[in-house]
Amino acid sequence: MLSIGELLTNTLSGDQKTREDAQRQLEQAETTNFVIIARFHPMYVAMLCQELANEQSSQYTRNAAGIALKNTLSSSEASRRNEMIQRWLSVDEATRQQIKQAVLSTLASSDTRAATTAAQVIAAIGAIELPMENQWPDLMKNLLENVTTTNNSTLKIATLTAIGYICELIDPIILAPQAGAILTAVVSGAKKEEPNQDVRKAAVDALYNSLEFIRDNFEREGERNYIMQIVCEATQSSDVNVQVAAFECLVRIMQIYYDKMRFYMEKALFGLTVLGMKSEDERVALQAVEFWSTVCDEEIELANEAIEASDAGETPDRLSHNFAKAALPEILPVLLWLLTKQEEEADEDDWNVAMAAGTCLSLLAQCVEDAIVTPVIPFVESHIRSADWRFREAAIMAFGSILEGPEHKLLANLVNQALPVLIDMMKDDSAQVKDTTAWTLGRVSELLIECIKPDEHLQSLISALVLGLRDSPRIVSNCCWALMSLSDQFGSRESSLPTYALSPFYEGIISALMETTERSTNESNSRTSAYECISTLVQGAALLTVTILDRLDATIQATTQIVGSDERHAHSELQSNLCSVLTSIIRKLKQEVVPFADRIMTTLLSLFTSSTKHSTTLEDGFLAVGAITTAVEADFVRYLDAFAPFLYAALSNHEEYALCSIAVGLIGDICRALQETSLPYCDTFMNIPILNRNTKPAVLSCFGDIALAIGGKFEVYLEVVMMVLAQASTMRTAKDANYDMIDYVMALREGILEAYVGIVQGLKSGEKAELLLRYIEQIFNFLAMTWNDIDRSEIIVRSMIGLIGDLAEAFQSGQIKQWFVADFVNAALKEGRTNRNLPNGTKEVTRWAKEVELFYFRLKKVEYFQREKLKIRDNVDMTIKEDREFIIEDISNGLERCPISLIYDDIKEFEELQNAFHKYVVHCVTSCTIPYYDGCDCKDNCESEDCGCKSAHGFFYTSNGLNPTFLQPESTSTNISLYECNANCTCTPDKCTNRLVQRGVSFPLQIFKCDSGCGWGVKSHINRIRKGDFVCEYAGEVIKTDEAKRRWIISKEKNEDNYILCLREHMQDRILRTNIDPIHIAALFARRDIEMGEELSFDYSGGINDNTIEESNISVKRKKCLCGSQFCKEYLPFDQSL
Repeated sequence: MLSIGELLTNTLSGDQKTREDAQRQLEQAETTNFVIIARFHPMYVAMLCQELANEQSSQYTRNAAGIALKNTLSSSEASRRNEMIQRWLSVDEATRQQIKQAVLSTLASSDTRAATTAAQVIAAIGAIELPMENQWPDLMKNLLENVTTTNNSTLKIATLTAIGYICELIDPIILAPQAGAILTAVVSGAKKEEPNQDVRKAAVDALYNSLEFIRDNFEREGERNYIMQIVCEATQSSDVNVQVAAFECLVRIMQIYYDKMRFYMEKALFGLTVLGMKSEDERVALQAVEFWSTVCDEEIELANEAIEASDAGETPDRLSHNFAKAALPEILPVLLWLLTKQEEEADEDDWNVAMAAGTCLSLLAQCVEDAIVTPVIPFVESHIRSADWRFREAAIMAFGSILEGPEHKLLANLVNQALPVLIDMMKDDSAQVKDTTAWTLGRVSELLIECIKPDEHLQSLISALVLGLRDSPRIVSNCCWALMSLSDQFGSRESSLPTYALSPFYEGIISALMETTERSTNESNSRTSAYECISTLVQGAALLTVTILDRLDATIQATTQIVGSDERHAHSELQSNLCSVLTSIIRKLKQEVVPFADRIMTTLLSLFTSSTKHSTTLEDGFLAVGAITTAVEADFVRYLDAFAPFLYAALSNHEEYALCSIAVGLIGDICRALQETSLPYCDTFMNIPILNRNTKPAVLSCFGDIALAIGGKFEVYLEVVMMVLAQASTMRTAKDANYDMIDYVMALREGILEAYVGIVQGLKSGEKAELLLRYIEQIFNFLAMTWNDIDRSEIIVRSMIGLIGDLAEAFQSGQIKQWFVADFVNAALKEGRTNRNLPNGTKEVTRWAKEVELFYFRLKKVEYFQREKLKIRDNVDMTIKEDREFIIEDISNGLERCPISLIYDDIKEFEELQNAFHKYVVHCVTSCTIPYYDGCDCKDNCESEDCGCKSAHGFFYTSNGLNPTFLQPESTSTNISLYECNANCTCTPDKCTNRLVQRGVSFPLQIFKCDSGCGWGVKSHINRIRKGDFVCEYAGEVIKTDEAKRRWIISKEKNEDNYILCLREHMQDRILRTNIDPIHIAALFARRDIEMGEELSFDYSGGINDNTIEESNISVKRKKCLCGSQFCKEYLPFDQSL
């Protein structure tokens, strides 16, 4: 049997069979000998470590051993990584210590490759053990000693490399306690006094990787100054590699610590980076340009944050220092100069300084906006006709780069002048010039379409782009993009052929694109771009269908003749492109595709049969099936039995999660198309195990599709599905979660919401909504948790609001009314209604949900029977007339705690009130925004003296309602502010004694027609209202003096009764609308005991009205009061100040 060294050497053999055999034996050894020691062989990791540390072995064998050892400890796949962690920890402590000591010793090896590989192994072990308590506690101490107590440069370099790898792999929070030691080691090697520049370079690289977790050090000015000094000095090193590493470090510092950079920009960074951009070494210049691109990125983001804050009426958390605008006069000329540094035969995949300068210039334009136009245009005008192609190309690149950012009106005239020149330059002798020109024309088409006049420019522009389709692959790709932008911008793809701006040119464009797709290669993605362009331009879809199907059939027949992986990849890519075009055609034709449906499905089924399990063609083919499903709807059942085996196979293909996700989505398409016809397949759909985490959001969403399709028959799956949704709801993001995890959790919540929406709608349509009652708490808890997450997306907000509306519509009898008073419900509805950044779709959903959830009520006409037969509530008789009357038993439809009835004599009276009651808002405080302050942390109720709300504002309520102090005759209680507990409080809403008003109406009330002639009134119905009890909220409008004067003048001119305070539409909106303080509502309390059946009245005077004044003295007609109270002041209030 070969030794481990021999096997590792054979993995590097030129003979394929020898390599594969050695690799197979190593994999077998890893599987069988990782932990359990074989009879005559040490365990696998120990063998690899011995070979790595063996100074007698070749450098190639040692390197192979180190890489193999590292690969047993780390993986990019989470599930595999967890398995490796457990496997390493299962190795006995003594062996682990032996391995760790060996790799630490290898850092000092004279074989630099082995030392560097040992650094990777140390980082891999550290990534496992350092997050665990008392595991490898002396690692950083040992590494620090290697850097600070030795003159061995090889050891220093390898140690600093290990520190850099550790910083890169491990969570910054875990390393934060080690920040001081790491920073000491790094700075020791990075300072200018270090004679070995390789050591210095390794130290700067390590500093780059450590920047995330030395935040505390950066907060301290002295330490920050020293770190910045070290990095700035490194940019001036005689070693170019150190310079490049230092500029990379500055780029990262600007990303993380922008807010701290003002002082350093003024003192050093501005000059250093401008000098760096002029460096003769392209690597240095690239990083210096990247520095300014990063500055622009940060300031663009800050500008967006400032706009969002302004829209929300808030102050932004961070402010821009406007570094880019201040540096514009200095850095712009350098960037324009760098644009001219193109290479004749430059590979488009190689990033060079000219490309970097173009990108930076584009970002600079978005950052400084209008300020960039004036200094750039002279450069364009001077060089666009230059004899040197480099200057012509640079001029066009500069022009194209500034098209996004400045105001369109500032650019419009310039673009109008430039268009004929640019179109003409598509015939330039230089391929680079034509390539950049095509890109610039695409930018104009995308960003400034209004500058392209169809009658003046379109024919010559399209002719130039079609000519470019016959040019080199790079030019083809940009011409396709320009044509797609023209198609997108010049009207809807749904427009009919005669009204579509590109219609007269359609045949010529398609002909040229189809010719391009016949090219044998896909260099520069040109063939794919052509197919994408065809997909965009499917105006003549029916004519293209047969052609595309013929090509797809030809590729299927050619599958068996393909040899080699490269040829297979190109073949698969071509089939994917054809499927994409076919999908676009189907979506364009919709029901008109039915005559082609049999041929399409036959071809696609043949494609699936010939494709391999891992082919990307399957993904695009499944998307085409989804499109045909939507088009033919219920008729798709004819193809389902033939297609089902491929669908089930894809659902079980857990390795290809992208295909699996598409297959899950396809189930939703099928269920939506087939509706209840899909029922026989649902058991299979529901019981296929989905293992990959990334497919879970699609699976959850699919539950909703199935429920929506089969309606009440979803009952058999309900319990299991709701349990799955409850489990998925527990997934949360940690404070330090990375963006991938945040995106995953957001996608998961979107899937959960879509599932709930489908289930609610499906069960409601199947008249089985009551099955959801046991899950209402689960649903609302999830909604509250999702709303309170600051990372919620616009899609989540829209879905939440839609679900709230669906639930309200499903339970119109008020069975779940108590859940709609939660603070987050009102907050979500307000967000959807008032956030200007949300799209119209969200606002429409919000309007619908608000109408259903808050304003919905059902009018129920009831004929009165004889007195002895009528019992309203609690066996209390209602006095009625002998003739017929009508009653609305509860205009709130159960959403208030107590019913509010409406009684009227005839239908005309009711019609009078229809507009007044068509918007009924439930629970005053929860239906408007109240001033939130820091809440209390009470449990259950707020009776303790330690209550934060009580300490801050006092308590306004007793067990008998409003505090009697505010009910005294001399009290100015109409002007006091009551602060109730709110969403920031931890107390229980149902038990808290400081949540009186927000619970809504406390006593049955009745609206009736007054006999006194003063219109409609409100009376206590079947209860006596005690002094201090909360009755209801004020339903009128409070306005400012200026508005009152304006209305008074109008009333005077029309000779109307002067009565400003209460308006005719007062019952249309129970929210107190006030320009003085729009975040408060007015609550009405009983000043004295109110008997059952007694009309409620309110003194509108507020103490400011002088009712002794004569009408003749003020030349205005007074409004007479008809309330009939013994305390009536005869006239409604009049403010003389008006």
